[in-house]
Amino acid sequence: FEPSPMTFFYYYHISNYYKNKANLLNKMIITISLIITLFAK
Repeated sequence: FEPSPMTFFYYYHISNYYKNKANLLNKMIITISLIITLFAK
């Protein structure tokens, strides 16, 4: 498994989500990032 920039992007936002209890916009970014990551395989 090679970590991609999108993977780091996703984990960056998911960590911010748990640290800062992200607002709706950040939740949407996390969800979209996860979907892109899954479908990019």
